[in-house]
Amino acid sequence: MNDPGYSMEAVHAAIQADVIVSSVYAADELPFNLYAWIAAWLPRRLLQAGALAALVGVAEPPDTQLVRTIDYLQAGALKAQLDFVPQVRRWAIASPARISLMADSIAANTIAAGSAPPSLLPLGNK
Repeated sequence: MNDPGYSMEAVHAAIQADVIVSSVYAADELPFNLYAWIAAWLPRRLLQAGALAALVGVAEPPDTQLVRTIDYLQAGALKAQLDFVPQVRRWAIASPARISLMADSIAANTIAAGSAPPSLLPLGNK
C-alpha cells in the first residue's frame, strides 16, 4: 500500500464494497497503512449494508494485542454501520524477519492491508 495509486484503489473499493476484508497479524502495533486506509474510507462510506471481515493472526497464546486489534477493527465497523465478522487464527511464533515477510505478503494480497498505532490515526466520526 505504499503506492498512492494502489492505496486510492483500495479506498474506493472499500467505499463501495458490500464486504470489506482485512487480514492482519495482532502485533504490538498494527501496520500504519491499515490505520491510514481505514481513516480514508470510513468518513466517505455511504450508508449501505455490509460487513467488515477481520482475519486476525495471533501468537500462541493470544494476548492483549488480539483484544486491541479486534477492538480497533470492531470500532471501525460500528462507525461505518457494518456488521463485524472477526476470524482469529493462531500462528506459531515466528522470527521478526518471518513476521515482516508475512506482513508484506498480507499487505500485498488483501484489499484492507496497512498499519499504524490507533493513537496516530484515530477513527474519524461519521
